[in-house]
Amino acid sequence: MNEIDLTLFQEVVTEGELKALKLKGAKAYIGFEPSGTAHIGTALMWTARINNLIEAGVSVKILMADWHAMINDKLGGDIERIMESGRSMVAGFKALGLDERAE
Repeated sequence: MNEIDLTLFQEVVTEGELKALKLKGAKAYIGFEPSGTAHIGTALMWTARINNLIEAGVSVKILMADWHAMINDKLGGDIERIMESGRSMVAGFKALGLDERAE
């Protein structure tokens, strides 16, 4: 079995440990598999989390996993419906105040 280089990871437990990290200039991504209308709680939570990261200096990229949704037969595997669901999710995040710096 291959060894995992643990120097690539950082465990954060306390607020002080989080503040000590060099987040400015860091990059993050989050992916969503569009499968219908986003739940308001999900949209609110992720919008707030993404905005927090951006405010901390992290560059955040949002990925819509439409191909994954299609092969997982979400929305009957209909790519047009899946893509519309993804556009709807992005519009919802923006309506809830998603920071315009999110990609």
